[in-house]
Amino acid sequence: MYFIFHFFCLQLIKFYKKLFSLKFLSQHSFPFPILSVGNVSLGGTGKTPFIYYLAQLCCKLKIKHVIVSRGYKKTSSGLCIVHDGNQLLCTDPLIAGDEPVMLAFKLKQTPILVDNKKQRALSYVKQAFPKHLVLLDDSFQSHYIIKNFEIVLFNSLLQKQALRLFPFGQLREPLTALSRANLIVFTKQNLQQKQNSAINAVLNIVKKHNIPYFYSDFSFLLTKYSIKKHGSLRWETTPLQQLPKNNLLLLCCGIGDPESFKQTVQQYKPNICKSLVFSDHYNYHKNEKAFISQIQGLYSQHSFNGLLTTEKDFVKIKSLSSSCLSWFAQKKINLFIVDIKIQLQKEIAFIEYIKNLAP
Repeated sequence: MYFIFHFFCLQLIKFYKKLFSLKFLSQHSFPFPILSVGNVSLGGTGKTPFIYYLAQLCCKLKIKHVIVSRGYKKTSSGLCIVHDGNQLLCTDPLIAGDEPVMLAFKLKQTPILVDNKKQRALSYVKQAFPKHLVLLDDSFQSHYIIKNFEIVLFNSLLQKQALRLFPFGQLREPLTALSRANLIVFTKQNLQQKQNSAINAVLNIVKKHNIPYFYSDFSFLLTKYSIKKHGSLRWETTPLQQLPKNNLLLLCCGIGDPESFKQTVQQYKPNICKSLVFSDHYNYHKNEKAFISQIQGLYSQHSFNGLLTTEKDFVKIKSLSSSCLSWFAQKKINLFIVDIKIQLQKEIAFIEYIKNLAP
């Protein structure tokens, strides 16, 4: 059954590419360098931490840059300027998407544009930031845009059985598509127990096509957020090295790879009473009543005093209604946020590729 499905998908992909070569579908080119960051699998590769890493690297190298994203699962249409390089203009994840807003809070001098039609956002870049390097998020499958450099991320924790096309596995397109990449980055290398056969399958393709590749590690920052109510709600933040031992925690996340998050937090030796896992890019605002009902139900059972979640989830949780957040304050439930950082092995060699893309 799968082989028939796989063959059919291959023919569709070939036909789609042929439409471009025959000029039935047009490709858009732009007068500035475009660095694409993408993957061949469904979520969980670490694209957002990697985009953040690239933006920080550009700042360090004094390369003017702008991030362009489609803002997955945002409710607005058209162009949204999340950050103009001077100030944060949109803080609502419903309007701009959770990941662009999260990046905008952290990157103080990087323009961030969101549009479901990326070529429209790139046309705006042509007017407003013509001498910038574009970091184009999730664009390996965006064939309608001509890019200067394609970086593809691959999750080192992915198992061989996942190397099938969705819905039989986790691939968005066949592994052979990696031949289009200019560079491969294996993510979460330090989290895997032993090298798996999935990585070996990717390496076979990479070496066959002589594609440079790098390994990267994940590191983590832990922060406690407390909600205080003194007339109005306000947040108090405290950086932590470890979780307080006396805290009973509810783990909560809506991300692409929840299992690696569960594995990650084990380094803090958390006392977790229950795990609440939602779909990737979970809309907390739309499902606020159901979410708070679940939280309150679990609280009545376990009387936990902390919520352990990701920074991506926190961006949306902190924008919930004041009545919802007041409940957290009333019950003295702290939020413990894990922020993911990515670090490339052999970074000096990687930097040379970025320098060569500078406008």
